Amino acid sequence: MNVRIRLMLTAGVVAVLAAVTAGCSGSGATSVAAGVVSGASASAITDAVGDTVSNGTTTKVAVPQADLVAASATYRAGQITLTARVRQPSDPVATGWGDSTFLTWQLDTNGDGKPDDDIQYYLDSGELVGDVTRTGTPDSAAPLCHVSSANYAAATGYTVVVDPKCVGNPNAFSYRVTTYYDTKPGDDKAPVATDVVPDTGFSAPIKKPI
Repeated sequence: MNVRIRLMLTAGVVAVLAAVTAGCSGSGATSVAAGVVSGASASAITDAVGDTVSNGTTTKVAVPQADLVAASATYRAGQITLTARVRQPSDPVATGWGDSTFLTWQLDTNGDGKPDDDIQYYLDSGELVGDVTRTGTPDSAAPLCHVSSANYAAATGYTVVVDPKCVGNPNAFSYRVTTYYDTKPGDDKAPVATDVVPDTGFSAPIKKPI
């Protein structure tokens, strides 16, 4: 977990740097759609391909396993569902994700444009799991809760379900998601590829369903 926390702390910096790099190259554009589905509020985001960078730098790396192409969030009574899809999905269990390969969703639950809660999705002892922590919490602190479920499917990507009570039952929330993919586990000199969507800031607010 320490490696995941260390990398997560750079996510905000990487988001800015990745956006700058994308702007220079003409790629990395993000489109957003929000609306209401039966009994729920939802938001979907798409991201242009080819905007992965080496973590903590603006150096582009071609790592499709980290290259986000879409993300979504759905707010239903009693559950928040978050998904992310990459250009070349990697089954966490089958490929044996290491400590430096994981996803982090950040939620803004008070509308101030800053992250309030972090949700990490990772492999632990061969099982997909997820934890929710307050942003900036020391790594020695216990998580607020564990996710209700963490799943993977080639067609739909990576999915976590969180109880809204764990993040304060917000009236609305916005989100962003960051991927981290270790290109050569065990080699400290090998890059950890990362991508974020949206490229800057957060999604549009997803309101609590009435």
